[in-house]
Amino acid sequence: MSLRFSGGPYVNTTFTTTVGTRLEIVNGIVSALTSAGWSTVTSASGTTPENLKMNVRMYDPGSGNCARVQIKTPDGYWTSQDSWLFPSAGRVFNVIACPYQCFIWTITPPSQTSNNFGTFLAWGTPALPTWLVGYTTQCGWIKGNSNGDSGGWVGSWRNELSGWSGEYYSHWSGFWNHEYIDRNPANDYYRSGDMTLVMQGPGFTGPAGNGVGGWQGRRWVDNTINLSDPLIGWGASAIADEARIMGQLWDCAIASDAFAADLTVTIGTHNGTTMTNSNTGSTASPAGTLIVCYS
Repeated sequence: MSLRFSGGPYVNTTFTTTVGTRLEIVNGIVSALTSAGWSTVTSASGTTPENLKMNVRMYDPGSGNCARVQIKTPDGYWTSQDSWLFPSAGRVFNVIACPYQCFIWTITPPSQTSNNFGTFLAWGTPALPTWLVGYTTQCGWIKGNSNGDSGGWVGSWRNELSGWSGEYYSHWSGFWNHEYIDRNPANDYYRSGDMTLVMQGPGFTGPAGNGVGGWQGRRWVDNTINLSDPLIGWGASAIADEARIMGQLWDCAIASDAFAADLTVTIGTHNGTTMTNSNTGSTASPAGTLIVCYS
């Protein structure tokens, strides 16, 4: 495959929870998705070139701390567990959206930092390679950094890209055809079916500090950092399943090196931002940075 760009309409915006209410978050998301081509009637995404789409529900539950988001299959059969976004007076939420995908996060407080729960959420329906067209009839995902309405920060793509080899719990949901899964830390952690971004990972020759260890294959000979397709996978129906590749994120790329979050970058004619913060990797999980484009 190669990088897949939706062609827009693109949204790169912010909204502020001025008073700090759940409804301000719902209204901010609805406004951004509408501008990106999502339906205001059914909350449905656009239909991808491979004929995939998904539905999303944003709602104020009427009590509690957080606004809530659920994804739904387009046939209406399945609805995911809740994911959460936490309002606070004066809090600014960043949004990058296209017809098939949405990323929401905060820079202040930094959503990659422990205890800042409810400050990152992303969802979408993926791009497919040609051989999965027709084989995959519906597919969608959602991933956030909160495990509940009252707290419980968990790691996200603001921290790392691998689903199971790092130091963080995870909270996500996904559907593929008629297989569905809700994942939360109560299921336990570090499992083969955890949602992951599959990188063209550089090799690691040994432990750091032994004089011979280090990364292999993350740069071209002129020191250009390698870019790879942002393939997304998860265990389709059980957390113990193999995380199989479902497709790839739209308007995104993975750089095989660590960068600070929230930098402005350019990929060809496309402008974007670094979503992952200082992911230097480990022997089990390569260094890498998710880049999300908005043009």
